Amino acid sequence: MHCALELVPTDLRPSVADPCQLPSFTLSTSTTRLESPGPTLLSSSSPPLPAALSPPAMARINLPPLTRGVLAAVVFFTLINFALRPHADWVEKVEKPIIGVGNGVPWLTIVPGYSVPWYPWVFALATVVEQNVLGLVTTALTVFYGGRYLERAWASHEFTKFMLFVAMIPNVLTYLLYMVGFLLTSKGSIL
Repeated sequence: MHCALELVPTDLRPSVADPCQLPSFTLSTSTTRLESPGPTLLSSSSPPLPAALSPPAMARINLPPLTRGVLAAVVFFTLINFALRPHADWVEKVEKPIIGVGNGVPWLTIVPGYSVPWYPWVFALATVVEQNVLGLVTTALTVFYGGRYLERAWASHEFTKFMLFVAMIPNVLTYLLYMVGFLLTSKGSIL
């Protein structure tokens, strides 16, 4: 015995109070007797596929768009900074890639005597440029886990405002601190 479900419209006219209201339906059941010629291939009682035949479970990294972009920018601009770093030969770059620190590229990082008058965008961009591999790994993990959580919790618009605030304020304050140190000591080595 099989049970057939049938949707029967009760009223297809929209109500006067709300012309956008969808028509309502009632559910009626009718019992019919059907003879089955044999077992069906797709039935709800069939056992699940064995694990060897099921499709493989693939790990999928699902990152929100802004977090994905910031993570890509951190890797890209750090590699550009590493390749174009001034006053460093390849031996110096390769000797201490984990913790080595050097002057950054003036149009990517804040170099007080060079960057600011000609490259004002470094206040925002310097946040995604690292000087060594340890900094790159730390920043990438922070952006991956923190950005994924915060962008989902706050939405992309609020997370963008947060990233700009976190990027700009410390960089501007650091530059002002360098300038105050230069004015107090009058040493060009500070710049």
